[in-house]
Amino acid sequence: MERTLAGMEAARARERVCGRPKGLTQKYKDLARLAATLYLSKKYTTTQICKQLKIRSKATLYNYLRHEGIIIDGWSRAVTTYAKH
Repeated sequence: MERTLAGMEAARARERVCGRPKGLTQKYKDLARLAATLYLSKKYTTTQICKQLKIRSKATLYNYLRHEGIIIDGWSRAVTTYAKH
């Protein structure tokens, strides 16, 4: 553990970024945009959207929708803000 932390500190000193990249890749941004379009059309249920776009869970779908700035009715959990790029 100590060696890992020391290595991370050394990497930061060299201006390297540690950890997982923040945000969505372009592929998932496009998927989020498509999911938002389908959701806003109100023609499909969330289950149908997940099946059609091969999204494994509704929670992921809701994360994509929040990324696109869509407020989901009845969603009580604190909303994480995502920076749009």
